[in-house]
Amino acid sequence: MRSALGLSHWCSLLLLLSLVTAPRGLEVGDLFSQGKPPAVKQDCSRTCESKFCTDDYLNTRCNENLLGCLDGVNPAGPTFPGNKCSVGETAFVIKGVIEAAVLAGKILHKRDIGQ
Repeated sequence: MRSALGLSHWCSLLLLLSLVTAPRGLEVGDLFSQGKPPAVKQDCSRTCESKFCTDDYLNTRCNENLLGCLDGVNPAGPTFPGNKCSVGETAFVIKGVIEAAVLAGKILHKRDIGQ
């Protein structure tokens, strides 16, 4: 029983860290700009996010729609010039964070309120 409680503590901590970093995780391009405007337009990279979400990262419907959008990403598809990231790996990481947000939204009973 003691080991199960210890595991539960670590899972809770991991979930909390995922939720705290989720908003920044969707702004990867912004992390490297250091206050300067990005070199490329971000319209394409934010299509999934802006199409379904409005700053509510625990909205279950929003996140489930985003997961559906990520499922449609072609890992071998075209990217932008100078991209050094693996499309498949990036989608995998974002998907993991969003799945944690969906779980947190369900645990906290966060409902869609017409967004």
